[in-house]
Amino acid sequence: MKLVLFSLFAPVERAVLLRDFPHYESLDFAARLEAQLHYNYWQRGWAEALTRRGYEVLLVPFGTADLLETWARENGVPPASTEALALELVRRFAPDVVIFHHHLSRLLRAMRENNPSIRLALVMIGVSVIDTELYRWAELMVSSSPDTLAQYRAHGVPHALVAHAFHPPLIEQFRKAPDANRFIFAGSIIRRANYHYGRDRLLAELVDRGMPIEIYSTALRYATDWHRWKTHAKQLIYPAVWFIQQLPPLRRLLSRFRYLEHVLDLPDFPRLPVNPKLLPHLRPPVFGNEMLQLLADASIVLNTHRDDQAMASNMRLYETTGVGTCLLTDWKPNLGDYFAEDSEVVTFRSPAECIEKARWLLDHPAERKRIAEAGQRRTLRDHTFDHRAADLDALIRTRI
Repeated sequence: MKLVLFSLFAPVERAVLLRDFPHYESLDFAARLEAQLHYNYWQRGWAEALTRRGYEVLLVPFGTADLLETWARENGVPPASTEALALELVRRFAPDVVIFHHHLSRLLRAMRENNPSIRLALVMIGVSVIDTELYRWAELMVSSSPDTLAQYRAHGVPHALVAHAFHPPLIEQFRKAPDANRFIFAGSIIRRANYHYGRDRLLAELVDRGMPIEIYSTALRYATDWHRWKTHAKQLIYPAVWFIQQLPPLRRLLSRFRYLEHVLDLPDFPRLPVNPKLLPHLRPPVFGNEMLQLLADASIVLNTHRDDQAMASNMRLYETTGVGTCLLTDWKPNLGDYFAEDSEVVTFRSPAECIEKARWLLDHPAERKRIAEAGQRRTLRDHTFDHRAADLDALIRTRI
């Protein structure tokens, strides 16, 4: 069975790409894709696990213009937008199944309208869906988040839970550094409703209380005058955006314009993108294997979920435990379904408890190591992409 995984690849800075792959510019499409998968292990994990289940898998690296343009040159396809090239790549593959790991309904609609071979489309999104037109073009909505499934249930949409996972071959690529009592957070800090207000407040309190936390985040990129002025501009137009959001037909019409669709998704009044308290503690973000190496070298990794997630579901649960580092994560009612609390991972329910447990872990390296090793054993036993691919395969085969 032919399956397409249509996914937005993580952006990689050109300097990083050329550092790791000096001859990147001379590579063909297949070799460039392999290089990009060095930083996109989620896509690699799914592709390899589904291939082992008997699928012929095509990865569509949406968002990587040079990759798609290289494919087009090799296959005699005229120059076009990255969207058009991605859709042509899908059309030539003629898939039976599409896993759509994106949030824009117009892309899935174009795929369905131009590919009569598609018998089943699954949308795989871990967070709340804003563009509900997606429901029209998919037979099944899949998510790692019980909170997102609750949204689908409220809309009467077919849905299923498939949790995130870890890719075990990654372990062979890391050499854990000697334990240096490093307390790390790595992730986004988006100061918008339903995103990371809680995370922002927690990190600010950790900083205020003198905790030695290293913060690796894309937030550092937005600490510029340009982004401050951009935020002020969004604040000026927000009343009009809010009005349009109350009129779904008008919103759908205006969302067809590429430069409006993201503006119309503003969830609340825009704030400055970076908390000034965090600026002295911010470090440049890291991605892919470099990020996993950072997690592996840490003594403790802090994890918090988005504000709109009442249940445990994010990727950091499996990345941190998978590389063998002690995870300190916000408590959620379903966390026990995946890990034993305070023996495979450590949980907190308030900033004060987070600080207390972080200090205890920093002061007790032997206990910290024991928890990290237990968490890794659990992940490798129960939470790999092979486990998740079996779940997904069952969902697909019951519908085809």
